[in-house]
Amino acid sequence: MGTPKGLMRYQGKPWLMHQLELFEATHGHRALIVLGKHHEDYAKAMPWMKTACDATIELGQLHVTVAINEHPEHGQFSSLQCGARILVAEKFSGAYVLPIDVPVPSMEVWSHLRMHMTGDVAACIPESRGRGGHPVLLSHRYLETLLQMPPESRLDVQLQVLPPEKIQRVAVADSNVVLNINTPEQWHKYADEGKP
Repeated sequence: MGTPKGLMRYQGKPWLMHQLELFEATHGHRALIVLGKHHEDYAKAMPWMKTACDATIELGQLHVTVAINEHPEHGQFSSLQCGARILVAEKFSGAYVLPIDVPVPSMEVWSHLRMHMTGDVAACIPESRGRGGHPVLLSHRYLETLLQMPPESRLDVQLQVLPPEKIQRVAVADSNVVLNINTPEQWHKYADEGKP
């Protein structure tokens, strides 16, 4: 794309800021942002990120922390592990995982996933049109398990080896859950139409 995805301009601001605002509108209250090899570019574009690396800050109603993945060459799973270390240490009961290239879905998606996280369920995955997507809700215990995996792994691969009773697939109406904005063409289509 030529620019880190979170810094692409959308409605006059960086995409990451747009995502945070949408998350706040769904009544989200805590966001952990994991940055990799372009973290300096993010800090230049949004200077508050430097402060958020050292302490949780408030952006509107959101409490935001920034973590830097020191080994982004290992891929996205290593960034997930970087965030999981923080969340496990802080004893969160679980966490939603939303890659930057997936638009924030409606509040109903978040609440449906939370309602299905019961008992020994390790992961709740939203589905639209028969396809799994994001955000994925992971239990605290499963976050701990993911920390034991090789950093070059992939979340989808790890989820596939879970016993079926450990996964809840949750049908949702919001098709944003299966949208990945990975190419300039997909970006321009989304930016122009505001939808998949």
